[in-house]
Amino acid sequence: MKMKTIGSIHINGIRAGQRLVGPTNRIVHDIQFKDQSERYFRGYSDDTFETIEECQEAINKHLNGTRVYKPFKTLMDGKYFICKADEKE
Repeated sequence: MKMKTIGSIHINGIRAGQRLVGPTNRIVHDIQFKDQSERYFRGYSDDTFETIEECQEAINKHLNGTRVYKPFKTLMDGKYFICKADEKE
């Protein structure tokens, strides 16, 4: 797999996801992103949300341009990436 850089990532897919947190096994929601050159979602938001509704609201804000998430960090030699929201609000 070719190493990705922040400038080479172009988001073309977005969805709500969930994950377990630490030893409490609490479920939180996050936004997952897909790069146009990938088959799988390998990008994640740095924000987490308590409910799926909050996550969907954040996705809607991203899609309508009021709070846009952009890649800001890669992990594992570019295999995964983290997105951070612009602070327009």
